[in-house]
Amino acid sequence: MARKKFGDDPMDFLSKPTQSFMETTFDLPQRRNDEKPGRTLKVLFDKRAPLAPKFKCRFVYCVTLDTKGNKTGCHYHKRKHEMLFCTNGSVKVIRCGKCYRHSTNLNASEHQAVYIEPGVIHQVIACTDGATVVVIASAPNSCNDEFETEFPNSDKIS
Repeated sequence: MARKKFGDDPMDFLSKPTQSFMETTFDLPQRRNDEKPGRTLKVLFDKRAPLAPKFKCRFVYCVTLDTKGNKTGCHYHKRKHEMLFCTNGSVKVIRCGKCYRHSTNLNASEHQAVYIEPGVIHQVIACTDGATVVVIASAPNSCNDEFETEFPNSDKIS
């Protein structure tokens, strides 16, 4: 039997993201089916349709920020790529690259993802108690590739 290509199956639309703002935030389709009430299908990763060029999933983990206002350390990676999804509550993801500083609100009810490229300074701040972020990463956590830092001085966050 011949193997189907991505896009041949009507269900493939659930894995194909639409990109927005600087190609780092993805709106991902989700499905509710009247024949299967009370549930929603949200695809986080499909190896047939990688979300970002040169991104290979090698490590997946969850981070729960117990209280509104809790945050991850402000840091960057030299090699690791990350895709962040909020699966409970909501968070603000702040990213700072060479030419921009931007914040994106991720909410569990809006199936979106933020792509963090190597070298991008980033931090996640809980907007609700118990906010949970699933991270799909190109490599496991490593002391040799996680560098604490501060955001460069800038009053302008878009």
